[in-house]
Amino acid sequence: MLSKPLTHKLYAYFKNRLGMYDYTKGWMKGACPSCGSEGKFGVHLGMYRTNCFKCGYHDKPLYVVGFVEGLGYHESLNFLRAFEGLEYKEPILEGLIEKPLILPEGFMLLNQGEAEVAKAMRNYVRKRGLDPTRLSKRGFGYGVGDKYFGYLIMPYYFKGRLVYFTTRRVIGHGPKFDNPDIEDIGIGKSVLIYNHDAIHYYDHVYILESVLNAETLGDNSIALGGKKISKHQTTSLITSPCERYTIILDPDAYLEALSLGLKLVPYKRVKVVMLPLDTDANSLGRRETMLRVWKTRYMDYNDLLRLKKSYEGTEFTHN
Repeated sequence: MLSKPLTHKLYAYFKNRLGMYDYTKGWMKGACPSCGSEGKFGVHLGMYRTNCFKCGYHDKPLYVVGFVEGLGYHESLNFLRAFEGLEYKEPILEGLIEKPLILPEGFMLLNQGEAEVAKAMRNYVRKRGLDPTRLSKRGFGYGVGDKYFGYLIMPYYFKGRLVYFTTRRVIGHGPKFDNPDIEDIGIGKSVLIYNHDAIHYYDHVYILESVLNAETLGDNSIALGGKKISKHQTTSLITSPCERYTIILDPDAYLEALSLGLKLVPYKRVKVVMLPLDTDANSLGRRETMLRVWKTRYMDYNDLLRLKKSYEGTEFTHN
């Protein structure tokens, strides 16, 4: 997380030095420093990310300074001291979501249809231990149109409004995941939390990586969309009325889970659950995962810090 003074200086650098302009939903736009394409390079200081929507260049903002100026990390920090900071006001999530998203053309609810693609989708979720009827009530579906044919479509809601969706290919050809582009809808999953409303409805919430892992544990479960936790997601977790969090990330993200716990524990009661290697909550199933939850006690800051230090730089061999 960047300090406010450094964020203000980076904001001044991108606007005054690179000539970028405020675009929408926290993004600035301008020419790509790598390929030179005008209007294709985006910078979002709130999410601490950049992206060229043409060539794919995506260094972190501070490293972009080093790339452009030919400087190292510490030299870039010294270079930025020469800039008078401009106040950067980070957009809150409410401001990022201007209107509900429209599901893609050819979307079908999971419990609709009798064609082979419909049967394949329902069989897939059953094999994952989930109920197609329940998922349909939560808005899950599949694609029969050109772009998302054969993909399971999993919706994200914020205050009851559809704001995003992720996909998972079940049949056919194409990438394993094909999620909407930030450039198209103005917001990405790193800003959002799957089942976000749960942190306002429940006193105790389970934090997992993937949507299907969250659905395995039930309505008071959320998904971060990966093991990298963004500033927006962390802020949402801290400022919510939820009192207790149980963090159950995949085994290869155990250190990230402990790091998240360290951020949350000054404000909430926290436990971090360790899963066996090469498993997740969905592959273990709800019963086995909950057994591990019940065997794990709540932790204080010192507990989490001690665990984190003991696992840093080690190979995981837990069972």
